[in-house]
Amino acid sequence: MNDVLQQSAKDFLTRYLPDYELRPQLGFQALSKVWEVKSSQGRYFLKHYSQLRKFKQEYVAYQSYLTELSQQGLTARYIAHEQRHERSFLLLTALDGERVDRLSLNLDDQKRLYALAAEFLGALHEVAVKDKDMALGEALEMRLEHALTHFHQRNPQSQEISNFVQNTLKNFLNTLNKPKRCPCHGDFAPYNWLSQAPYETLAFIDFEHSKADLWLSDTARLWPYWQDHPQLEKSFWQTYQSKRNLSQNLAELRWLNLHWAVFDQFNTLIWDTAHQRPAQTQSLKRLNELSKLLKNKTPTRD
Repeated sequence: MNDVLQQSAKDFLTRYLPDYELRPQLGFQALSKVWEVKSSQGRYFLKHYSQLRKFKQEYVAYQSYLTELSQQGLTARYIAHEQRHERSFLLLTALDGERVDRLSLNLDDQKRLYALAAEFLGALHEVAVKDKDMALGEALEMRLEHALTHFHQRNPQSQEISNFVQNTLKNFLNTLNKPKRCPCHGDFAPYNWLSQAPYETLAFIDFEHSKADLWLSDTARLWPYWQDHPQLEKSFWQTYQSKRNLSQNLAELRWLNLHWAVFDQFNTLIWDTAHQRPAQTQSLKRLNELSKLLKNKTPTRD
């Protein structure tokens, strides 16, 4: 931590904690920074944001979406904040556990955790939000057009990818019947889940990408993790379907998710390409795999 940031963090903590020890930075974030804080009043996470937008999104999540879920120990609890353009802080209660993506788990433990993740996500998606923006269907169409234009400008030679994404998603968006926004995590994946032995509980971190959006924007992020593990996918969808009392059966939910996974991986490809990350090869492979899956699968009733 540089001297200016360190002093700002200390000034912030002094206003809210009678005593504290600022521990080394945790490895949860890339751009944002997280430290563990120990005090006579308990353990905390102190989060610093380099982007004001991300601070606002996480702050709104804790203030608007996560009140009841945090009381159940599923997320941290909000304590205090400081909002500045270049230096914003959020003080949260600490959570126990390790990142799930770093744990060595047997299949039963994995299935249990995916069911717990589905239970949390279903509860989050059922939280009521005031939707005052343009119709979600219209917003999704605009988002798709922007992504396609951005990709084509940077990759004019990749017309095959653009055509696949455009044809797949334009047809898909037409099948959505006046979709509604719900609170979404925005980066819902095992690296943002915490658990510990005996792996019977799960907690969730990093809501800096959170916003009201299409529910599939959360579930689509999970497709690469269960692509080769259908038992995990089944465990997730069974719980999620029950939690939200959805009319779609498991095959239909998979079909919906595969389509929105195309958009998720396409956006990942755009980001990786813009930042010259080698992971763009992985995104291309995943888009190719999704193309094959969508050619072979159509929704069917049980």
